[in-house]
Amino acid sequence: MSWLDSYTEYSDDVSEWWDEKTAGDWKELRSSIISVMQRESRLERVVKLVGADVLPDSQRLLLEVANIFKNAFLQQNAYDEVDAFCVAEKQYRMLRIIVTFHRLASEAIKKGATLVGLRKLTVMRDIMQMKYEYPNDQAEKLDDLQKRLEESIHELTSIVGQ
Repeated sequence: MSWLDSYTEYSDDVSEWWDEKTAGDWKELRSSIISVMQRESRLERVVKLVGADVLPDSQRLLLEVANIFKNAFLQQNAYDEVDAFCVAEKQYRMLRIIVTFHRLASEAIKKGATLVGLRKLTVMRDIMQMKYEYPNDQAEKLDDLQKRLEESIHELTSIVGQ
């Protein structure tokens, strides 16, 4: 089963429940990440033929976001005390962070930032570790990570724009 199939199989069955648990933008976030995963699937065919290095940063960013989604969100470690179970509020906030990263990083690249520069941001390590670093009873602390992400990319963009 593919990553995309795994994430989409039961969406209609749980859509109403998610809307009740989130700020009402779950469907939008879900659609955004599904679009990334579909585009990544098509890009992977090109990457197999010519390699990722020949792609522009905007397309390599798409691969990066898909990787973050797979590893920092979908992949679960049943033996890890924090990651063995994840409450809806934490899942929602993690997904929002990944989608926000994609949106802001896309804008930053259009303004001249590089994928290498984005990857070097300190906050990226925290995003990759967020499911382990923030226990279920502290899901609201992910809002601080989201703010740090926004500030980091804004700072990078302002440096590039000078």
